[in-house]
Amino acid sequence: MILRFKKGSKLEKEVTRLYELRERTHKQTLDIIERFSGVRPEGMGFFFVFQYTCNWSIDMLRFSDDFKSPNNIVIPNKKEKGLFMINRRTKAYREILKECDNLEKVSGDGIIKLGIPVMTEACYSFWKPCKDEKGVFLNVANCVIDRMKTLPTDTFISLD
Repeated sequence: MILRFKKGSKLEKEVTRLYELRERTHKQTLDIIERFSGVRPEGMGFFFVFQYTCNWSIDMLRFSDDFKSPNNIVIPNKKEKGLFMINRRTKAYREILKECDNLEKVSGDGIIKLGIPVMTEACYSFWKPCKDEKGVFLNVANCVIDRMKTLPTDTFISLD
């Protein structure tokens, strides 16, 4: 479900901040991997846990077809066809993991306080701040809408 917010509302400002943080941490993670491995991924997967989302995964990397990994730092992910991961037996893996763990996390605390229950009573739901030509929006699981008591009309402009 896509939640869109009125321009200038507190939720729109918070989702904009989270989207910019998501993009910044994505770039920083790619930069870290490139610095240690010598190869820049074309893309990477993410995972979410509790109120955090877009935790970039160094075990779900995509590269161009002709990439070469120096010193066997990047290896195929045996569980996911077409994906690669950082070799866990290398010092580079530990350094990459350490630096990535120190990056700021995309936390749902702000949107929870503003009425979007992405986590309630230890029940966590998928959510992700996104942007398209219409502006920023929040992609959430349908159960988030089910848990909301009301949809404040002064904040929301649409549910897609």
